Amino acid sequence: MRKMRTGLWLACAACVLLPASAGMTQAAEITLTNPGFEDLGGATPPVDGDGVQSVHGALTGWSVLVGNNAGAHDPSAAQVTGEAHGGTYTAYANDPNYGGPLAIRQTTAATWQANTVYTLTAYIARRTDLPPEGSSTGQAEFQLRDADEDNAIITGTYDLSGNGAWNMYSIQITTGESDACLGHVIAVQFRTVDGTQLLYDDFSLDATAVPEPMTVSLLVAGGLGMLLRRKRM
Repeated sequence: MRKMRTGLWLACAACVLLPASAGMTQAAEITLTNPGFEDLGGATPPVDGDGVQSVHGALTGWSVLVGNNAGAHDPSAAQVTGEAHGGTYTAYANDPNYGGPLAIRQTTAATWQANTVYTLTAYIARRTDLPPEGSSTGQAEFQLRDADEDNAIITGTYDLSGNGAWNMYSIQITTGESDACLGHVIAVQFRTVDGTQLLYDDFSLDATAVPEPMTVSLLVAGGLGMLLRRKRM
């Protein structure tokens, strides 16, 4: 009988500790303006197959920093399998050697919070009809930034080895209790580093709060204390 009760207390202790190790909260999506690039801001829509498939600068909610060879694009099936990843349009950005921007950036309404996991995700494709120059396979860069200080908090760079297919890429960072960026505004940035022209679609930014170390320690200590007291009985 005692063994059975001890087993039950072990199960209860596990139940107490599991929510803390799992993070205790679910991911919350931070709102991005025009994350799938469907809003052209009143510009004449590009039309697949008519020879005018791109509109420079038509990226509502996003700022093109230096350079102008970026905007909305309506890819054909000959350029990318499935055309746009979601909806009709994508963003396109040339690398700086072909007039592309230094970066494309959006400042969100959210601020950096302590003890939080931030995950930025997007889909990228390389056009089959516009191969990169030389030996490059195409390279894209993502950043999550501190907009107040205008600096990068995390940067991810990705080589695109495949032709004409959408692939998901992401970067992730966990803030601490005293990071310098806390309370500052979050910005999202992307750019084509190399590869003539890349296409981008369906950005998302999630934030997941994690328990503070002290909270986890208290839960662990409480669970072990209950277990030890039960064993003495």
